[in-house]
Amino acid sequence: MRSSWVADRRLFGVGDIITVLIDDYTISTAVKEHIAQDLRNRDLGVNARIPGTAQGADVNSRNNANQISRGQARRENRFQNEMSVRVVAVGPNGLLQVKGTKKIDVDRSLQDIVFTGWVRAQDVSVTNVVESSRVADAQLGYASPGSLGKPKQGLITKFVGALWP
Repeated sequence: MRSSWVADRRLFGVGDIITVLIDDYTISTAVKEHIAQDLRNRDLGVNARIPGTAQGADVNSRNNANQISRGQARRENRFQNEMSVRVVAVGPNGLLQVKGTKKIDVDRSLQDIVFTGWVRAQDVSVTNVVESSRVADAQLGYASPGSLGKPKQGLITKFVGALWP
């Protein structure tokens, strides 16, 4: 249903379904450098004389320590998906609160995708699609529990692996 005869803007209600094109690409870089120098000088002097001579014995100790630490990390993440979300609330200003979940079972590994956010009705295209970059307060959760890429082991392999590292 359109809001007027001359506008392309639709009226949305709770329960309507909108398709979200998710294309999230993030890059994070962290560089950390720590240089510390610790100089410790300890002088321990012990003088001992052997009776009847002028000779003595001295003991000295010194300790110097330097530490330099450097670190750098770079992480890139890219997530692309297309999913349908449901309008769960309509704000007084016409903003649409959307939420959707998707469960995918790949080789007995269940993947959960959850998407929530706020959408302006004018950002939804005439084909009922909105890009994720147009969603405010977007929250995307992707969970794939279990070990990734770990092959299944047989009984003999498990037994030998437990005894022999």
